[in-house]
Amino acid sequence: MATGRTLHLNRRGSVLPLRRSLALVASAAAALLLAACSSGATSTLAQSVGQAVSAAQTARTALEQQESGRLTTGVAGTAFTDMLTEAEDAESAALGAQPATADERRTKGSVLVLLHATTLAVADAEDAGQRAPGAPSPKAAVDRLNTVLGKLTPVQQRLGSGR
Repeated sequence: MATGRTLHLNRRGSVLPLRRSLALVASAAAALLLAACSSGATSTLAQSVGQAVSAAQTARTALEQQESGRLTTGVAGTAFTDMLTEAEDAESAALGAQPATADERRTKGSVLVLLHATTLAVADAEDAGQRAPGAPSPKAAVDRLNTVLGKLTPVQQRLGSGR
């Protein structure tokens, strides 16, 4: 007596209807897709934090080297411009991350605050190095970079380096 249904064996050798087999496969695929999206946002945030750490460290080094006379203003200026672009790119990439969970949305929000603070700290370092009117002192700019790095480093460790 044919029922018109196709049957498949499951892992225990029991027979499952085709529709149920397809439903299980679709559920597994959906779970994998959600996991991939979730880790994709975290990976993007981790990479952005890694970029920001690199930008802040390089800007700090350039300012310290310039202040000690080991780096010319022109070379330091190029480094500041490049690191400001790097910090802005990190912020833009994190802004584009698509969190899949409430926890990832909260993480994205806190990371964006830190990345923006990094961009501003690198801009301050550039202004200090160029002796722009109203710029902070080089020491104050280095202190601000150190503060940002102190906040970024634990986040980088929690998310992974991303680099």
